[in-house]
Amino acid sequence: MDKNFSSIPTVGAAIEVMHYIFGHLNSEKSTVSSKKVTEIKHSLIHKLMPNYPY
Repeated sequence: MDKNFSSIPTVGAAIEVMHYIFGHLNSEKSTVSSKKVTEIKHSLIHKLMPNYPY
């Protein structure tokens, strides 16, 4: 993972990035299992917003 990824300046930007990544992970082109997608989502949310309740 890019070390700059954790220094996104705003939560708004972080949410945009997450929507983009989630959209890619959920696309038909993705071969990642749904369980792995969920793990990745939770990992990203935890990195970007440590206090995010999920």
